Amino acid sequence: MLNQITLIGRIAKDPVMQTTDKGISVTRLTLAVRRPFRNNDGNYDTDFFNCTAWKKLAETSADYCSKGSLVCVQGRLSTRNYETTDNKKLTMNDIIAETITFLQLKRVQPTEATPIPNNTVVAASATPPPPATIRTEDLPF
Repeated sequence: MLNQITLIGRIAKDPVMQTTDKGISVTRLTLAVRRPFRNNDGNYDTDFFNCTAWKKLAETSADYCSKGSLVCVQGRLSTRNYETTDNKKLTMNDIIAETITFLQLKRVQPTEATPIPNNTVVAASATPPPPATIRTEDLPF
């Protein structure tokens, strides 16, 4: 049996790292993935996937990713069932990230606090860092 998923998309909001009661780092990401086909109106729809990263992967993704970063998330699909207080049954799907590859990190704009001296040549665009892959070998479940 195989439970594997690969998604390439942009991070919809800035990831925030939290720590569990046992001291394990966890980061939740929302990944926006555009569908490869147009709808009846001629527009592309976008799906939003909840992704969870644990331990070192959680720390690294929270440090280097921000809203708009293009990433590839590889992991597995986890389904949880809940029952609300009014006896409604809910099903939640979550991607447990095992690998996050940074394809394009959102560039930070230079601040005005650092003036550029006159007669200095500045490149029009800086080269992005090479893609980095982070793996977690031992997930907590």
